[in-house]
Amino acid sequence: MVFYLLFFYLYLLVEVELQNSNNHQAMSKKYFFRFVLLLVALLTFTESYSQVCTYGYRKRIRINSWKVSGGANLTNFPVQLNWASDNDLRTVANSGHVEHASGWDIVFTSDDGVTILNHQLEKYTAATGELIAYVNVPTVYSATHTVIYMYYGKTGVGADPSSTSTWDSNFEGVYHFNSSYNDNSTGGNNGTNTGCTTPAGKFANGLNSGGANNYVQIGTTGWSTTTATFEMWGRATSFPAAEAYFLGYTTNPAYGSRIQIYAYNGKLRLGLGAAHDSKPGDIYTFSTATWYHIAVTYNSGNYEVFVNGVSQNTGTYATLTTINTNASIDNNGHQTPASRSQGITGDIDEMRISSVARTAGWITTSYNNQNSPSTFYTVYGEGKRWTGGTNTNWNTAANWFGGVIPATGDDVTITNGTNQPTLNVSAQVSSIWIKSSATLTLSSNTLSDSLDITNCGTITGSTGTITMNGNNKYYVQNISGTGTYNLTNLTANTGTTFGITLNKDVNVTGALTLTSGIVRTTTANILALSNTATSTSGSATSFVSGPMSKAGTTAFIFPVGKGTAWKRIETGVPTSSTTFRAEYFNSAYAPLTPVSSPLHHPSSLNYWVLDRIVGTGDATVKLYWEDAAFEGITVLNQLLVAHYSGALWSSKGNGGTTGGAAAGVAGTVISSGNVTTFSPFAFGAINGWANNPLPVTLLSFTAVENGNNVKLNWSAASEVNNDYFTVQKTLDGVIFEDVKKVDGHGNSINTIEYEDFDIQPYNGQSYYRLAQTDFDGNITYSSLQPVLFNRTANNYFDFNVYPNPVNEGQTININLASSTKQEVLVVVIDVLGQEYYSKVVVIENGSTTIAVDPYNNIAAGTYIIKASSDNDLFLKKLIVK
Repeated sequence: MVFYLLFFYLYLLVEVELQNSNNHQAMSKKYFFRFVLLLVALLTFTESYSQVCTYGYRKRIRINSWKVSGGANLTNFPVQLNWASDNDLRTVANSGHVEHASGWDIVFTSDDGVTILNHQLEKYTAATGELIAYVNVPTVYSATHTVIYMYYGKTGVGADPSSTSTWDSNFEGVYHFNSSYNDNSTGGNNGTNTGCTTPAGKFANGLNSGGANNYVQIGTTGWSTTTATFEMWGRATSFPAAEAYFLGYTTNPAYGSRIQIYAYNGKLRLGLGAAHDSKPGDIYTFSTATWYHIAVTYNSGNYEVFVNGVSQNTGTYATLTTINTNASIDNNGHQTPASRSQGITGDIDEMRISSVARTAGWITTSYNNQNSPSTFYTVYGEGKRWTGGTNTNWNTAANWFGGVIPATGDDVTITNGTNQPTLNVSAQVSSIWIKSSATLTLSSNTLSDSLDITNCGTITGSTGTITMNGNNKYYVQNISGTGTYNLTNLTANTGTTFGITLNKDVNVTGALTLTSGIVRTTTANILALSNTATSTSGSATSFVSGPMSKAGTTAFIFPVGKGTAWKRIETGVPTSSTTFRAEYFNSAYAPLTPVSSPLHHPSSLNYWVLDRIVGTGDATVKLYWEDAAFEGITVLNQLLVAHYSGALWSSKGNGGTTGGAAAGVAGTVISSGNVTTFSPFAFGAINGWANNPLPVTLLSFTAVENGNNVKLNWSAASEVNNDYFTVQKTLDGVIFEDVKKVDGHGNSINTIEYEDFDIQPYNGQSYYRLAQTDFDGNITYSSLQPVLFNRTANNYFDFNVYPNPVNEGQTININLASSTKQEVLVVVIDVLGQEYYSKVVVIENGSTTIAVDPYNNIAAGTYIIKASSDNDLFLKKLIVK
């Protein structure tokens, strides 16, 4: 009921906006009703299907990264799931596990196992488990596999969960032709049929014209004159020596604007643009009775044609002048119905129309997905299922369905029953799903999980351990569900690539061990350590990114950080039992003023939030740094703990420091006594107009791609003893190159804005930072800002080094490639800047290779190879063994 009240409220808000508008046409009826339909679908779907814990079964589906084209992640991608049979997905009446005869109790979630994804059923066969469905996957990864889960087996489902929101808002028409000509997206461009039928197609049913004068007329609301994508599957039983259209749209008079995808004597052609602006003929030669995936994109005067995921033709066209109210599938799209007489002799299926130009990666991935579903993804079985048929022992075969104990790589489901499992031996699984009211007791053993835990019941620790050990196996590991996590010991050993995401709060009473991998938390999904819990203090590759809490009466080091930065904070022994919650932030706290003496200024680089959430105990606060140069710490005895009370920043003193103030050196500073109020803390400086930390109060520093250069912006709220700024860039975080030197303003209390450009950015991924130098020569640094710069194809230059690493005394080959003629200077230097080799090379349009011979005295060690031209500068690291 709450969801429907919310819907009604939002409806009224929109209606009021319409009534108050000076132009009631500002929000068209089409977009208003699209909003209403979307909201109704969303709320109905949320209320009915948000609780995966009530389903009976699930399967894991892995989308294989090597089938995702283009090198970039795809957002809101509609993945087609398509298989002819699955015994598990037959209905209960047919000895399967699906409850609803139409498959309405089949739903899908993201990799966390709980977040419902929009999907659309095109076909379900109760007797065989045949399924064709489209699932909107928020992110399909290109560099790593993507995981989703399929749940089924729920009684009482009374509505089809299929949603038009499966298709993102850029889709203006999606046609499955599954006994209907309606638009399956939110576009609302339904079709009106003249003479066509929907026999078997490429997927389930398709569209058959049945004659040259037959067609389906569709609306064009939302179509764009500047950007669009058309995708479809088509096959012809014969090709006449005339034009035969898959899709047509034209305006009168004289075809003043048109979009036409057609075959002429068996050759694919494209009509696009103004004044019957026909594109090159014979783009592709078809064979009869063969399905082809055809896609066309246009984007501000440029077009591209793809067949079976491969680009076949590109060019320019005279811009479209208008979009009329209708178009035709399976005909020429003439605005006079009597003139629509050029339909294809054959079939069309899965027609999709978007108002944006999809990328080549999107189109090729769509083809890969639909052409070969069985290789695009892997569907895992229901895994091992607990029955508790004999006793509570995990390693008793009779307690598992089919009499097989789970082994490494198995997905596991724990069901509710008389005997609930106790882990009487240590075990390794892939994923585990604990159903509602079920309980898993770890006893004194270790349950190792290489994927996800979805807990709808209870996990109790006893003295056992949960170990998340994905070991960089393609995925983030999720801890999710509506159940209770009362763990004794939790170990993060995921490898450094993906880490763990908490989608549910987790309680630890024993040991938190951070071996490898970052644990991501939120305020709603917190990692809570009890008064008996302990923790390792983390490392640069394993810490808690987000809030965590600790209860008790002992000192505690919070192993927190953010992004790639490990930044600990410690509370001393509290005066009474108290629960503290800590989180680190890698940005400046706002505001940074006012301040009270003896504090001169707090750090503008970062801060911690340390809250006292239970109890009234006071405690000392100790702040850690891992690299004094990064923090801008130069003089330890002028360093202090700064605290913001909500009104001003004040000093909590310096009760002692450890470590040093040199680059790469770690250390700590502790408050001079117990702190009695909490929340933001940061490094602070006392009296030192030239020291500690970052005498310039930076508000921001950004580096972003801007055409053929990188735009650099920074602002300073105040400057003290500021000589100059230096912008630097790096490829590896070790070797930095100066980009710009900009004079500072000495001493200023006003906000000052700076802007500059790097006109020779590195190609690919690089990082920028801002160095500030005061009049005493002390240097402090901002955090690194990543920039992914893609060099345009018509101005491309790059080089490679091989072999690398290379053995001492072996020839080093340097291959240089360019799309234009360039003169390039190649220099080999060591990390101290000593030069060992230098040569000017002229590259024609293509590539050339030069050899650096052993007589250049390049001994074992680390070197940098620089290749620079008038427009580019590239660096690569060389290892000589």
